[in-house]
Amino acid sequence: VRAGHRLPVRPEDDARDAAPELVGLLQASEAGTREKAASALGSVGVPTAAIPLLVELLQDPSPRVRSRAAYALRNTANPRIVVPRLIAALQDSSDDVVVDAAIALGKAGQGEPGEASAALAQLLASDRPEWIKAEAARALGDIGRGADVAVPALITAVSSEDASLREAAVW
Repeated sequence: VRAGHRLPVRPEDDARDAAPELVGLLQASEAGTREKAASALGSVGVPTAAIPLLVELLQDPSPRVRSRAAYALRNTANPRIVVPRLIAALQDSSDDVVVDAAIALGKAGQGEPGEASAALAQLLASDRPEWIKAEAARALGDIGRGADVAVPALITAVSSEDASLREAAVW
C-alpha cells in the first residue's frame, strides 16, 4: 500500500483491532489503498462506521474500488441501507462491479428479498454476458425462497446455450 499506509491485517492481528484503521483508509487519496482497505474489511468484517463510506465508494472513479466496496458490503448487518445501493451498482459499466454487486445482493438480499430478487431477475434477463447472468442466478439461489419473483427468469436461463448459466439457474 502506498503513501506510508500499511494494512494491519496479519494472522496474529485481531480483526476488531484492524477495522478502525481500515475504515480510515477507505478515505485515502490513492485508489489502490481504498481498494485494499475495502477488500480487507470484506474479509475481516464491516463495522457499522464503514457502511456509509463503502456505500459512497460504490461511486468511486476506480472500478476496482467500486468492485471491492460491493464485495465488502455483502456481509453487512443492515440490508435496508445497502440493498438499494447494490441494486444501483448492477447498472455499473464495469462487469466486475456488477458481479460483486450481484454476489453481495445474494447475501444482503436475504434480509430484503423482494427488491434484491427483482433486480437480480432483471440482470438475469438482461443482455449482459452469460457469466454475469450465471452470478445473478447463483445470487438468487443464495436468497432462496424470497426469490420467487425471479422464477420466470430462472426458467428462461435453464434453456440457455451456456452450460454454466444453465447449471447456476438450477442450483
